[in-house]
Amino acid sequence: MISLKAGIAISVAALIMFGSVAYFTLDASTPSLTLSSTGFFSIHNNTSKEYFVSNSTLELSINFTVYSNVLPTDIYVYDISPINNTSTKWVNITSLNGLNNFEHVTITSNGTLVELNLTVNQSAVSQMKLSDPLAGQFYPYIVQIIVISGNDNAGGFGFALLRI
Repeated sequence: MISLKAGIAISVAALIMFGSVAYFTLDASTPSLTLSSTGFFSIHNNTSKEYFVSNSTLELSINFTVYSNVLPTDIYVYDISPINNTSTKWVNITSLNGLNNFEHVTITSNGTLVELNLTVNQSAVSQMKLSDPLAGQFYPYIVQIIVISGNDNAGGFGFALLRI
């Protein structure tokens, strides 16, 4: 058996450790996912952590930097932004460059900046709960950008959409 003081010390240490992991995971603007089986592949998110959208928002611009030691490389960018992920019908809030659920880009140099436009689905925005920043009410909808390279590597990042 451990003493009461030792138990409290272990509990406090565990809380500090898990609290710092949660803070880094939720607050870091670096990618939350990077997998690589053949060489170096990394995505650096240059996108804001949140965007405010309204019924008049037509598109959002996102950008990120791709680093890879395998060049040239083809990447496929996927946009996952469900209005409701418990529904039998999947409706995305955004789509890449209008109609696509993915975009193909060829990277020819290390540190390439990729700029894409996300078209905002107006019918999905009208279904989002209204956020009121002045009242402290926020209802975020998560957009996930997944980047898969043709060399069995992947990376990604996410950001929040809030309807005002």
